[in-house]
Amino acid sequence: VCYLIGRAGAVLASSNRQTPESYVGRDFGFRPDFREALQARPSLYAAVGAATGRRGIYSSHPVYGLPPAQPLGVVVIEAAAERIERSLALSGDEHLLVTDPHGIVFLSSRPDWLLHTTRPLGPQVADALAATQQFGPGPWPLVRLALDAEGETLDAPGGVRFLASRVDLGTFPGWQVT
Repeated sequence: VCYLIGRAGAVLASSNRQTPESYVGRDFGFRPDFREALQARPSLYAAVGAATGRRGIYSSHPVYGLPPAQPLGVVVIEAAAERIERSLALSGDEHLLVTDPHGIVFLSSRPDWLLHTTRPLGPQVADALAATQQFGPGPWPLVRLALDAEGETLDAPGGVRFLASRVDLGTFPGWQVT
């Protein structure tokens, strides 16, 4: 979905305007990706959609008039997370997960791990995450996934152990791919 948000945060135009899920008229002014782009800084944001409840990657860019000065609004391109997961095409005994800096599983080859956390969240962190609505209202159930000291073996629920590797996801600081 592509949409244009005015300076006040309301969606002015949307590619889904003729569907029941139309974003036209919705207020997305609270979203951090909108606020960032409105400050003339393009933004990438991974979140659960405020309108749809589905996971997506949001690429937000400022829109300028003539002469270019302050942004007049923001254009957003939303890509469904499920499409990214389908493109991973892992074998049946391989698993992949992408976690945010707090350990929230945003992408995974295991649907039962999605929007769970890999480590306990303190009450302040959980409240802050709920306030942003980035991953929905919460709570986020715990799925214990722990790398051993060498970072080579992942202990998963049910005593299953996997050979594992973890790497930082450069596009999203603090996020990791395991």
